[in-house]
Amino acid sequence: MNRLGVTRSEFYARAARFHLEHLEQEPLTNEINAALDLIGDDDDSAAAAVSVGRRVGGSE
Repeated sequence: MNRLGVTRSEFYARAARFHLEHLEQEPLTNEINAALDLIGDDDDSAAAAVSVGRRVGGSE
């Protein structure tokens, strides 16, 4: 692991942290995908979903 400039324990700690962060995001992604499946492929619906997502996420 020295080739990467980190100790073995630091490498595994970073890998575990990365894995856990992505596990936390998966349920949210699944919920968003389910909501998009419900509203279908209508362009107006997709635009509305994006707008709501931005408001919820604090982008607006």
